[in-house]
Amino acid sequence: MGLALLVALGAALRLWQYAADASLWADEADMALNLVTRSPAELLAPLQYRQVAPVGWLLAEKAAITVLGDGELALRLIPLLASLAALPLFAAVARRTLEPRAVVLSLALFALSPTVIFYAAQVKPYASDIAVALLLLGGVLDLDRRGADGGRAERLGVLGALVVWVSHPAVLLLSGLGAVLALQTWRARGRREGEARRPVARMLILWAAGIGAATLVARRSLTPDDVAYLGRFWAGGFMPMPPRSLRDLVWPLVGLHNVFAGGGLRYPLPGVFSTLAALGALALARRSPGVAVLLLAPVGVTLAASAVRAYPFSGR
Repeated sequence: MGLALLVALGAALRLWQYAADASLWADEADMALNLVTRSPAELLAPLQYRQVAPVGWLLAEKAAITVLGDGELALRLIPLLASLAALPLFAAVARRTLEPRAVVLSLALFALSPTVIFYAAQVKPYASDIAVALLLLGGVLDLDRRGADGGRAERLGVLGALVVWVSHPAVLLLSGLGAVLALQTWRARGRREGEARRPVARMLILWAAGIGAATLVARRSLTPDDVAYLGRFWAGGFMPMPPRSLRDLVWPLVGLHNVFAGGGLRYPLPGVFSTLAALGALALARRSPGVAVLLLAPVGVTLAASAVRAYPFSGR
């Protein structure tokens, strides 16, 4: 009952934020100009005003404003729906990974987070990124618990191959999850585990195909000027490699702190929350090491991507 109330309260707050119908701000307005003035085919080309977004998300936005008009509410409908869907998805993932009291606390932090609520009504793909990440995590946790038979792995493979077109971070998430699942499947012993190798292999092939195609399209949607600008803008989000000082060595810890600080979730006392996150990860590793590896692997992949300046470990 408590979880249902938190989901309902979180939904009400997101609807309230959406209904406020605030004016578009600078970054939103730049994205909206691309959406309103371009045809669907033109959205496949590099965007103007230093904007970047996955092509599937852009086309979904274009469909919404084509049907409903190009007002603020229509432009923000896709983010709202994604943010509403994320609430039960978060609750499901929390129930599979945390103890009951921690489930309630974590859902409360997510449902009532001002930053997450804010992005529920922004013409940006951040709300979709959250929903997609939770959908994939839930699917992989279900696969880990129930096995790959019954078409479960194939369905998850198709899902992964599709969602990379609406969420850039999904590429990193699937890369981390896929690496762990491949290792677990390869090391599996016994008849039941051996039978799971083929469906998991098919799933991973679908993921790899989707990741490769979506990454190629995403790279082609950036001009050299865009790449240079984004590299400068996110310079602080790239892990120093090789590390040349103590500050460089502790950079990942600073990055974890910043997830909860002003550029990320904007929690008060971000040091407390980052410490609790680290302690929670250690507790999960003791209780369910396999689940902990699944959840932490995408973080490792993102850090690796930041080290080669492919994706920043910073901010949103």
